Amino acid sequence: MASISESSLLSKLQSSDSTGIFTQVYDYLRPLADLSQNNNSSKSKPDQTLIRSLAKRFLPFLNTSLSVLPKHLTHISKSSSSSSDALVLELFQVYKLCLDCLESVVSQLESKPFSVEFLRVRMMQCLEACGRVDDAEAEGLRILEKLRATSKSTKRKAKILPEVDKGGIGDKDKELCLLVVQIVVALVRCAAAAAAGTSNEYGRFRRVLDLVEEVRPWLRGLDASSYEKHQALVISLGKCALSLLGKTGCSDKDLIILFCRVTLTEYVKSPVKDQVYKIARRMCSTLLALQGTESMYIIDIFDCVASECKLEEGSAGIEFVELVYYCVNKCQAANASFCNAFAQYLNKIAERFKQVLTPINSILRLYAAGLLLVSCSLRSKVGDVVSSESAKFECLLGILMENQKMIQTSPPLLGQTFTLLDSGCEASMTYLPSYSEALKFLCKPLAKSVNSERKQLVTEEDDASAKKMLATVQDAFYILCQILLSSLSFSSEKNTDEFDENSRTLLNVALAAFTLSIRTNLKLQEITGLVKQMMASEWIEMEGMKYIIASLYNIAVALYRNKQLNKASKVLNLCCKASWNCIKCCCANSMDEEALKEFVIEACKRSALLLDILYDIDSLKIRKKVVKILTNWSAANDLLQDVPTPIPVLKQWVKIECKQAKQVDEEVDSPTLYTLLSSSTEFSKRNISIILEQELQAYEEINLKCPEFCQKMQMKIINILLQDIYLTPGTCFQKAQTLVRKGKALRMCGTGGLRDCIQCFSEAITIMKEISGETGANKNAIEHQLSVAYCMRAFCIQEAEPSSKQIFEDVKTTLDLWLGISTLDCFEDGDCSLSDSIMILLYNIIDLMQLKGFMELSHNAYKLLTRMFNWKNVSIEKWLTFLWESRRLSHALCVSPICEAFQSSLDHFNELSDIESWTRYLQANQSSLVGFQQIFSFLLSSPHKNSCCKGDSFQNDIAANDIKKAALELISNVSVPNHSTFLAGYLYYDLCLKLIANGRLMELDEKHNVIVDFSKNLMDGVDRIEVSKSVAREILLFDSISWNLEECYLSPWKILQCYLESTLQVGIIHEMIGDATEAETYLQWGKAISDSLQLPLFMVTFSSILGKLYVKKRLWDLAEKELQSAQEILKKSNTMLCCSKCKLILEVTLNQFFGDLCLSKYDGCEGTTSGKTAKYWFTDALDKLNLSEWKNSLSCPDNGSDETAMDVKCGSAKTCTCSTMNETGENVGKSMKAGAATKIGAKQNKKTKKAAKVLTKDTNLAIESKPRITRSRYRASQNPCISISSKSEVVKSEDENLISNPSGMLNWTESDLNNLDATTCIFSKMRNFFCSTNSIRFEDLASWLMVAFILSRAVSDIFQKVSKLLAVIHVSALREQISMSSLSQPLSENYWASYFHQASIGTHYTHQFLSNLTGRCKDSYISKSSNQEGSKLLLR
Repeated sequence: MASISESSLLSKLQSSDSTGIFTQVYDYLRPLADLSQNNNSSKSKPDQTLIRSLAKRFLPFLNTSLSVLPKHLTHISKSSSSSSDALVLELFQVYKLCLDCLESVVSQLESKPFSVEFLRVRMMQCLEACGRVDDAEAEGLRILEKLRATSKSTKRKAKILPEVDKGGIGDKDKELCLLVVQIVVALVRCAAAAAAGTSNEYGRFRRVLDLVEEVRPWLRGLDASSYEKHQALVISLGKCALSLLGKTGCSDKDLIILFCRVTLTEYVKSPVKDQVYKIARRMCSTLLALQGTESMYIIDIFDCVASECKLEEGSAGIEFVELVYYCVNKCQAANASFCNAFAQYLNKIAERFKQVLTPINSILRLYAAGLLLVSCSLRSKVGDVVSSESAKFECLLGILMENQKMIQTSPPLLGQTFTLLDSGCEASMTYLPSYSEALKFLCKPLAKSVNSERKQLVTEEDDASAKKMLATVQDAFYILCQILLSSLSFSSEKNTDEFDENSRTLLNVALAAFTLSIRTNLKLQEITGLVKQMMASEWIEMEGMKYIIASLYNIAVALYRNKQLNKASKVLNLCCKASWNCIKCCCANSMDEEALKEFVIEACKRSALLLDILYDIDSLKIRKKVVKILTNWSAANDLLQDVPTPIPVLKQWVKIECKQAKQVDEEVDSPTLYTLLSSSTEFSKRNISIILEQELQAYEEINLKCPEFCQKMQMKIINILLQDIYLTPGTCFQKAQTLVRKGKALRMCGTGGLRDCIQCFSEAITIMKEISGETGANKNAIEHQLSVAYCMRAFCIQEAEPSSKQIFEDVKTTLDLWLGISTLDCFEDGDCSLSDSIMILLYNIIDLMQLKGFMELSHNAYKLLTRMFNWKNVSIEKWLTFLWESRRLSHALCVSPICEAFQSSLDHFNELSDIESWTRYLQANQSSLVGFQQIFSFLLSSPHKNSCCKGDSFQNDIAANDIKKAALELISNVSVPNHSTFLAGYLYYDLCLKLIANGRLMELDEKHNVIVDFSKNLMDGVDRIEVSKSVAREILLFDSISWNLEECYLSPWKILQCYLESTLQVGIIHEMIGDATEAETYLQWGKAISDSLQLPLFMVTFSSILGKLYVKKRLWDLAEKELQSAQEILKKSNTMLCCSKCKLILEVTLNQFFGDLCLSKYDGCEGTTSGKTAKYWFTDALDKLNLSEWKNSLSCPDNGSDETAMDVKCGSAKTCTCSTMNETGENVGKSMKAGAATKIGAKQNKKTKKAAKVLTKDTNLAIESKPRITRSRYRASQNPCISISSKSEVVKSEDENLISNPSGMLNWTESDLNNLDATTCIFSKMRNFFCSTNSIRFEDLASWLMVAFILSRAVSDIFQKVSKLLAVIHVSALREQISMSSLSQPLSENYWASYFHQASIGTHYTHQFLSNLTGRCKDSYISKSSNQEGSKLLLR
């Protein structure tokens, strides 16, 4: 193998690819290697000449290699690859070879002693740096063993290190001393590194202790320049101690404690003794992190530090206290047992410093007491103590009382110690921060517990044993607050974490101290001053102020509820002062507006509570306090210009004034706030006006509780505003608003001041109309208030002059103005405060319109109403249900459940164009759904209901029991609200209509009595025909009464409508069953109300029905008077009283009643009638029935008369005219609902509504003319001026209308023409039929008579005759003379004969009618009918 040069070896030795380098180096150094081996094995002396020659040859290479290898190894060891590990191992072999070779020739070199050993120590360090700790330790121990072998000492006491000579270490031994110390440092460092690794053997730690013990004499031999070696040893020893402490599962407690003690002792003796507290802290931190029993070792560490360190020298005491501070704070995460043990230890060592270091003594005892509290809290977390978040104050106080000697020793813990600290002595001031921290450690858990339980603490009483300890705790709080307050006030850095922590602690501790002072009555004044000083400090922030204010308020409320009013007033007074001071600061510092407004509202609420408490304590202070509160508010309002008004304060002020007024018998001349504030220069007129307006509103709202006093005060304030405040042109709008409020106040006094009330509204309207066009005016706000004024004036005029046309004009203007505002989108922009309560006015307007018959305005009213619902995002299900429940979908007495005005006001009504949609929207409210189904099931009882109404959700066969159940559910509760009574009443009302139509009069007695009761219960002041004060207040104060937009509201007009409709129905029912006296009473009463309130629609209806009643009673003059009165009202009406169909019905009905009057007069042989004969009236009625208005795009689509065509047009769940949808799916036709027997439009003839089955196209009866003398023909022959033909034509036209177009029934059949007409028509058909045939079947005759029986039930004489004929027919059938099997089933002829006989003689329940009114003319006529002798007896 070729020889390798020295340079190539050195080059390769420094390269990163040095694989196989050891073999090459060994081959190169083989002569030296052999020499080294010979020296080790041979006892003979080596050849010195050979050694010198080899040294001369190889020494440059060895020197260069030994200098290159440490750096190269350090660089390579940083790589973690497996190849690098092998290379490092090979290089260390080279390193050791070089050292061995150098050692073999060192005797021939001039070098320092132990030069090779020092190089070996350097290799140890390199091994340690490369992580080869075991190799490093082995190398060190070999060196020490060699040194021991060469030691001159004969005594072998030393185990590891060579022994120092008796004479000590001389100058010649300095190198050896340094070598030994370096080896020991390296070995200790290796032990620390090994402890941090995976080794679990503790032998090396004991060896370290032996090394430390043996190296001490060698350390004394180091000169001053070598002290860093001692420092390195101590630092390495500290690392080794931390590594040992960090090992988990260490069970050798003695080793750990001994190692820590040795380490701390060496630190104290070393040049780095100032770091002893640092290493002690690290030791404690390591132990505390283990969270096991190892934490108990901390006590030994502290004991060592306390015994080894001289705490009275320099800063040792401060550092010791800081070490305690660190540990006790870390202890809060440890276990309760350790905290308790550590507390006892601190209390024990505190005794050492009782005489020499009083501050340390006190600080240690404070920490000890704090640890006991921490221990209690830790036990509470694991369930040893019942608690939620922290231990209860009672528990903490008990712990302190059990250990009171700990914090009440001599000298006193708090008083004298703080005096000493506060004396200004430099030595004592050194401990002030530490003393503060110790106090915080003790006080924070106590303060937290006190603040969380303040409501209980301020209301409980203490026993004697606890009072002394409470005083001690309170003193601790007070002293800490003084220290922190002083520290924060003079702190130059206000944004640090320490500053924030101290400020939070001060807030909590100060409030806890204040709470305890309230409970103990000790140092209350001093602590209150402390709280005030704290609130006035510049460093306190907004959140801190809010916390203080909220805490004080909670304390005050707790005291107030516990009837401790004096204490509560003081605390709340402090709270209010803090609130208003905070508001001023916020205004000056431009705080967020919304947050500030919320803050002002809360301050006003607290101030109001303060006034309430002061009133119970000393009412003489009220006025002064009110002025002070309003002064604070005024100052804030001047700064911000938009501060919320002090409504709670003013309400409380008004409430107190009312209480005082009630307490004295004589009239009290109470002052207004203007009297109290006007003399002060701190109030601007703007602020005074705001205050007075709110005071006025407060009196308005509380008016019901003290009406006379409140009304007097309202007028005082209003006069002040009008005469002293609103005098400039810029306040015209406010003046107008005040005039409106004056009008409201006058109306609240009663109806006596209506004229003045109307005058005030008129003046306000004039002013607002003048300023509405001015530049810069808030047009939306003005128009809104203007509309309110018009609305109020309309209501008042209705009460004062119900016949005035101005009512219509004011209502129209109101709607126009509001619609104009809505189109400006001011609601979204916030220009106009149109609250939900404005809906009260809108409901009253709609109800008044429907009552008065202002149908021209209905479209705008519904449009505004639906727009309001859309703006407030009310779902269609809710507002549709609400309108249906409140009967606002049609006008009074309307024959249609849903009027055309409502339909046309909706932008998209297709959604509501079928019954299924309505059923779906109403299904959430069962009573509304039942009512809807009842009305429309009755409405759709036609031949087309099967084809027009096939929806799954619509129940068209709703039973009477379902109605009763729904009504009873509404009124079954103990407290029944008005709207539930209203709904139940209308359910019965609609049920009565259905029963009447079906001829079930026997069931009406119970029903109509219930309705009367409901009507009476619903009325509030109707008996006097005026709106009561309570109801008027609801309307007048709409803007100050909170109202839910979705709640059912019943206005007085709606209740009046309900009452009048019910009265009308009950009167008609009595008329039908023959109780004429009772019927007249109800009808006259309803007419009187309608006349007094000028309700034209009801006036016409009541007069018409009265006319009809008087016709039957043969009181023709009274009948003519009533009918003419109704006709005149109908003609003179300037506005549209009702919808077009209802008006036509009224006109047709009147014409028919006039015709009946003429016939009745003729029947009574009164001679000639008036110029307008019965023929004229019936013809006129017939003409009106043939008007095109009966068939329009909504009610009767073209080509709808054909049944087949209609069925084709009507889809599933939808209706043509007979239901709720026209041919094209447009809006529901109003006239289509006309047939629904839910409205009173047909009430003038309720007795006949749907009393008979309607004749349809399937009833194909042949009607032919054949001369026959009948009663009507006989009368016609006697008096040619009177003919029944016109009336028959009317009935025939009606009948044909039904036959040809059954949907027409839903439009006008509910006009319910006199049943006499229908019966006459039937007789006419029977006559024509029998005259056209030679054979008469009695079964056919009985069939027609059955129809006549149903139709004539309300006409006594005809009904009697028909009943007699039917009785005779069934008697004949009973004798088997004729066959009646098809009519008798399932009941027998015997039953039917008995039934019809009872009906004929007047014993039938439903016929108590006016049979006694049968006149002489009738008897004479019957006697003259000789051709009817066979049936003369029956016809009587």
